Amino acid sequence: MIDNPYVNDGPPAKSSPVTRWIDATVTSTAPLMVQLDGFDEAPQEPTKPPLVGGLVVTDRVLCLLQGRQLVILGRYGG
Repeated sequence: MIDNPYVNDGPPAKSSPVTRWIDATVTSTAPLMVQLDGFDEAPQEPTKPPLVGGLVVTDRVLCLLQGRQLVILGRYGG
């Protein structure tokens, strides 16, 4: 058998999306936007409805970033 680096023994393995817990700051409430800690990009809009209500600008929140989806899970301090 010839070794060929371009031939696979089966289908390519599916990679699972990277999951990260990220702190963020609410920068706008209409529409809801958050600035992710450690990212230089513009504030981001969550891709799923937040799991906490009553957010105001400057609230610190915990977010789950999985692949390209961003979910706000909770607000620090209640």
